[in-house]
Amino acid sequence: MHSFSNPIKILLQIDMDKLVNVRELVINPMNPRTITEFMQEKLTQSLLLSPWMMAINPIKIDGEGVIWTGNARTASLRIILEMDEDSIEDMLTQQTLYRNMTDEQQQNLIQYWKKWQENPEVPCRILENFTDEEKRELLVKDNLHAGEDDPEMLRKFFDRDLISDFFGSVSWNLYDYADKINDVEAGKNKITMKTFKCGYVEFFLTDAEYASLEQLVEEYKAKHGDKTDGFLAWLLGDFELQNAILYGEKEDGSDKEEETENEEEEVEPNDNEEE
Repeated sequence: MHSFSNPIKILLQIDMDKLVNVRELVINPMNPRTITEFMQEKLTQSLLLSPWMMAINPIKIDGEGVIWTGNARTASLRIILEMDEDSIEDMLTQQTLYRNMTDEQQQNLIQYWKKWQENPEVPCRILENFTDEEKRELLVKDNLHAGEDDPEMLRKFFDRDLISDFFGSVSWNLYDYADKINDVEAGKNKITMKTFKCGYVEFFLTDAEYASLEQLVEEYKAKHGDKTDGFLAWLLGDFELQNAILYGEKEDGSDKEEETENEEEEVEPNDNEEE
C-alpha cells in the first residue's frame, strides 16, 4: 500500500533538487526499459543540444544514488563525459537547431559541455521516505506514453525536420498528400515495381522492364530444356560462365567454345514464311 494519501504531503517530503556527480549515479538493475543504439544516440544529441532541460526534469534517485527515473539520460551523459570536442560538434551537427545557430552560439554550446566535463554534475531529486513499492511503480510509469501524437497539430506547429531530430523518424501521416487526391494526371504515368528473381538474385523492376525480362526468360527456357540455369550469366554476356553452369567445366574447353558460338548465332529470317 502507498504510504502517502495526500499528494501535497508527497511534495513536502521530496528534498530540493541537488547537483550530483554523474559518476556517482547507479544505473537501476531493475530498470524494465531498453533503448536501441540509434535512439540512445538521438537522446545524447538531444541532451547536447538542450542541457537546460536537465534542470526542468531532474533525475530521480534514492539515498543510495540508485536511479529511479533517468537511466537512459545518465547513460547518454556518461557518453558525453568521454567525448572530445570534435565528437561533440559532429553529434550536434546532426541536429537542425544546432545548424541554424550562429557560429558564436555553436561555440558557446560546445564550450559549455567542455566545462561540464571538468565537473560533471547533474540535477537530481532525492526520493526520501518512499517505499520500495512506490519506487518500482515510478520506475515503470515514468516512461509510459499513454497519449497519441496528433498529426494535425504536429503539421501545423512543428517543422518536419525538427520532428525527425526529436523522434528519430517522421510518421507517414505528417506528410500532406491532399494535393494529389484529385490530380487526374497522377495515374497516367503510374509506375509500379515488380520483383524479378533468378536463383538467389532478386531485384525490383518497372512493369516495362519486367515484361522484357519475362520474355527473355521464356525464350531462354525454350532453348535450354525449360531451365533457367545460367540465364543471368547469359544476360550479362558471360557465355563461359553460362556454359560452366549448364554443362560443367571441360578440361579442353572445346564444349564451351561450341556452346558459346551457338549462343552468339542469330537466327536468319525466313523470307518464304513472310510471303
